Amino acid sequence: MVRKSVLRALYSSDLGQPTQPDMEQWVGQSAKWFERMSLSCNRIGFVRRECCYQMLKE
Repeated sequence: MVRKSVLRALYSSDLGQPTQPDMEQWVGQSAKWFERMSLSCNRIGFVRRECCYQMLKE
């Protein structure tokens, strides 16, 4: 799984497009994916926030 093994992959979506899920659905589905991958709370936080911040900062 990319999210577990690639340290700085960008977590993103196409939300806002007519054929994409609503924000609540996306967040819920993401939580299921993260749980299925057995990601720690720290890793989930990094994926959702810190990784993007670090990429923009550099």
